[in-house]
Amino acid sequence: MIREIDDALPLDESDLRDPEIILEILDTCGANTELVALLISAEAVYPFCVRTRGFELGNKRIYLLGSGASDFFAYLQAHPDLLPNQERADGLVARAIMLRFAARAMVLQLKIGTGIRDSWGGGFEVAFLDRDGFRKIGNLMFRAWMVDEEGGYHNSGRSFFLRYYGQDLHLSWFNPGEKTYVVRSPIGKPLEVPEYEEVRPEWVLDVFVMKKNGSFVEFARFQPPHRPASDRVHLENGLLVGWAMDQQYVEQCVKKAVKAADKGAHFEMIRY
Repeated sequence: MIREIDDALPLDESDLRDPEIILEILDTCGANTELVALLISAEAVYPFCVRTRGFELGNKRIYLLGSGASDFFAYLQAHPDLLPNQERADGLVARAIMLRFAARAMVLQLKIGTGIRDSWGGGFEVAFLDRDGFRKIGNLMFRAWMVDEEGGYHNSGRSFFLRYYGQDLHLSWFNPGEKTYVVRSPIGKPLEVPEYEEVRPEWVLDVFVMKKNGSFVEFARFQPPHRPASDRVHLENGLLVGWAMDQQYVEQCVKKAVKAADKGAHFEMIRY
C-alpha cells in the first residue's frame, strides 16, 4: 500500500489532480486494520481515518492505535461510568483513561511474558495528534501499590517505564527486579542511545489496590517538559538501572485513595 501511494503521489502537492486515487488505495487495507493517513500541507495537518475510531474533543482527535483498540472500546462500553461527565478540550482526561487501560494491559503482558515483542505499531500504545502529526506517548511511568487497612502502602506487582528512542520502544520494568525490553521499529533509522541519562516522566500512573475492600483507586498525572516531575529514572545505554520517586506526592495519593475507596466509580480532575 505504501509503495502504491508513493507511486501515485506527485513531487508537488499542486500536481495532485485526483485525490480520490489515494483514498481508493487506502481503502484496500484489511477489514481488521486500523489506519490513519495524514495530509500535511504547509503547516496544517489533516487526518483521514480509514476504518479506525477515536475521541473527538473540541478540535482534536485522540486515538488508541494497534491491536489494543478493540479491547479498549469494548472496555469503555462495559464501563460507561468511567467516562467523564464533561469532555475537556485539551484531551487530557481522555488520554488519562486510555493510558490507564493501556498500562494495565502492558502489566498483563509483562506477567505472562508474551506480546511485548509485537508492541511496535500495535499492542497498547497511545497516540495523539499535535502540530507535527501523530505522536506516541512516551516517558511514561506506571507504578502498582497495595494499601493496607491502616493506610500503609508498599509496591505490588510490576511497575514499568516506557521510553522511545526515535521509533524504537524501550520498556523497562522495575521493582521487583529490573529488565528492559527493546522493541525495534521496522521503519526509520535507529537513533544513537545516550550512554547515560536521567529522565523525568511526563505521565505518571499510580494504581492503588485497597486491601480492606479490594477496590482500585488510580491516579494519572501529567507533567509537561517545562515543568518536570520530581520523579526520575536513570538509564544506561537505554537500559533502566535506577529510579527515584516523589514520595510526598505518593503519600498524598494514598491519603486521597483511602478517602475515595468507598465512594464508588467517579472522576476528579485537579489542575496545579
